[in-house]
Amino acid sequence: MQSTRRSLTIAVVLLVTFSYLSMFATAQSSSADNHPTNDDPYMYFWGS
Repeated sequence: MQSTRRSLTIAVVLLVTFSYLSMFATAQSSSADNHPTNDDPYMYFWGS
């Protein structure tokens, strides 16, 4: 029981850590074309 709980805790911590780190990599992707330009100077935020 103790080893199962420890393994599950480690798996959840790793999943959350990798999800959190991949969020920054996705946010800084150069392929995303959603930056303000001279034609459209406004930044739009979709979602939360």
